[in-house]
Amino acid sequence: MAPATAEAGNYVERLAAVPAEYAAAPAASVCQRLLILNILLQIFDGVATCNGVTLGIRERNPLLHAAFELWGVGATLLMCKSCACATLVLVFTRAREELARTALGFVAGVYCIASLIPWWVALFTLLVRS
Repeated sequence: MAPATAEAGNYVERLAAVPAEYAAAPAASVCQRLLILNILLQIFDGVATCNGVTLGIRERNPLLHAAFELWGVGATLLMCKSCACATLVLVFTRAREELARTALGFVAGVYCIASLIPWWVALFTLLVRS
C-alpha cells in the first residue's frame, strides 16, 4: 500500500506544478472592465433603439431623430455607435488610468440612467399593453 500512496503523492505534485505558459492570465483591470461594459451598453442601446423605433417608439434624442429621417435608422445607429465605441477606446488607450477610469465609469452610469432603464420601462410597458 505504501507504493500506491507514494505514486498518488507524486501525481498530485505533478498536477500542482503547472507550467508558466499555462498559468491564468492576469485579471482584467477596472478600466478594461469599464471599457467592455461601455461597449456592451452601446450595443444594447443601438439594438434597443433600432427595435424600439421599429415598434413605433419615438427617439427622444432630437439629433438622432433628425438623422434617422436623413439617413435611416440602421445607418445612423451604425455610424453613431461606431463613433461612440471608437471614442471609448480612445479614452481607454490615451488617457491616464485614473482619468480613464473616472470617464468610463461616468459614461456607463449615464447610459444606465439615460438608456438602459428607459428602454426597460418602454419594453415593460409594451409587454403589459399586449
